[in-house]
Amino acid sequence: MQEQYLKEGKQLKLKELKAFENAIKEKLDYLMNHKKMTQHENKETLRKNFAKSLDHKSFQFKDFMRRYLQKLNHIQRIKQTTEENALKVRHLETELNVLCGSGG
Repeated sequence: MQEQYLKEGKQLKLKELKAFENAIKEKLDYLMNHKKMTQHENKETLRKNFAKSLDHKSFQFKDFMRRYLQKLNHIQRIKQTTEENALKVRHLETELNVLCGSGG
């Protein structure tokens, strides 16, 4: 279309001008109809891609949750917390004995 009508310095005659106008209108109608026809497909594609992007972004979260939910990790944390608490209790008992003069 550009080559036929839009050459630099070319004078368009009335007949060519009408043909150019019709070509533009046809192209515009085609684009509008194409948009209407593919709008539903585009929405579905965007929904799917959005879900995929969330899945991709949440990979680290999923990996963290997978590791966090393993039984071994929970058992290790319970043992570690128990040992820390027992150590604190022993330390407090020692301090209490020193303050009370028991000499431990």
